[in-house]
Amino acid sequence: MLASMVFVAGRAYPDYLSFMNSLKLEKPAWQLLSDSNVEWGQDTGAMARYLHEKGETRIAAALSAGWLKAHGIHVVDYPPPDLQSSPTRYVAIGAASLNGSTVREDLKDATGAPLTQDQRVNYFAKYRELHPERVFGNSIYLYRKTE
Repeated sequence: MLASMVFVAGRAYPDYLSFMNSLKLEKPAWQLLSDSNVEWGQDTGAMARYLHEKGETRIAAALSAGWLKAHGIHVVDYPPPDLQSSPTRYVAIGAASLNGSTVREDLKDATGAPLTQDQRVNYFAKYRELHPERVFGNSIYLYRKTE
């Protein structure tokens, strides 16, 4: 039992906050965890390094702009519900936003009316069907639109 615990802890390194045990049945963390159970900005540095390697400094993001700015990444806008409509090449979405639990409340539909709770929960539904370019610590999903 002790050896199993050590093995599992080692396998989770360094992503302890977003760690999911083997009983999750291969579901992604965004389906099971929400808000501070999965993300506190702990993976923004790794994502920023990746973006800098790609020559990118501007993204659309459903993450804390303050954390990204500290790493030299400028958040241009909140991601649109469709990746190809993004004003930037890369879109970063936190796990809690991807599952719909922390989508901004001030979003409006095409007529200017506030989104309903159901619309907010499903705001990023199209992204859930896409394969992200990279996932950082099971908490940040980075998508790149096709050109």
